Amino acid sequence: MIIFLAEGVSTTVSKKIRISKTRIQLEVGPERIKELETLMSQTGLRTKADLLESALALFEWAIHERSSGNVIASLDEASHEFKQVCVPSIERVAPKK
Repeated sequence: MIIFLAEGVSTTVSKKIRISKTRIQLEVGPERIKELETLMSQTGLRTKADLLESALALFEWAIHERSSGNVIASLDEASHEFKQVCVPSIERVAPKK
């Protein structure tokens, strides 16, 4: 089970510009934490926030492609065979007409 809890957080960056951020807290089991840490290690990501940003970028791309009428798939470069990605939340996105 994943539970999202949020609270407002402000961060100050160079030139004294305040950027409002939201802290997200997740409750996940130890096996899922190991999976997240493995993904971080495999990809060279240093923080869970970086992992979330990367995952969201891929998810947003997949939603955009699906809404454009495209199928999300992986390609075996050697055999030129495709495998369609089957993620229910992505499959529910209706292509724009």
